[in-house]
Amino acid sequence: MKDKLLLASKSLTGISIGDAFGESFFGDESLIKTFIQQRIIPENSLDFTDDTIMAIAVFKSLEKFGEINQGFLAGEFTRNYYLDINRGYGPSMHQYFRAVKSGENWKDVSYSKFEGQGSMGNGGAMRTAVIGAYFYDDLIQLKKMQNFPAKLLTPTKKRSKEQKPLLWLPRLRFRKNWE
Repeated sequence: MKDKLLLASKSLTGISIGDAFGESFFGDESLIKTFIQQRIIPENSLDFTDDTIMAIAVFKSLEKFGEINQGFLAGEFTRNYYLDINRGYGPSMHQYFRAVKSGENWKDVSYSKFEGQGSMGNGGAMRTAVIGAYFYDDLIQLKKMQNFPAKLLTPTKKRSKEQKPLLWLPRLRFRKNWE
């Protein structure tokens, strides 16, 4: 398991550096275009965003449980959010965390915010990289962990609480022969 955690931590390191570097290219569009055209790296503090914060929580879940534990992840996401709410969270996430802090069930809030669609942005891909590095040698488990939200979100008329997963991991398509 140490090798798996080492690979996941290296993935997390790369993610956080890429996140901070990419964040330096947000700003006044004309200025950023000039930087790009002149091959200038903007000077900034290289702060990482909410995407890295959430990827750290994914790593911690893998470290503690050897898999994605949704309850743990929801708690980590919420705790980390309140450590620094200005990391680039979108409006839906601010609403989500306020609702959870006020006592609403994270599963219900998650489903109501995202309607079972999961993360559609690059942040989901960043969190996926940590999982992929950890389960590099077990494609069955990788598929299970990556598709966890998608498997549980097939729309049904009756939806139990167990069918409402944490939705910040993207849904991936695997080749059919990867059972």
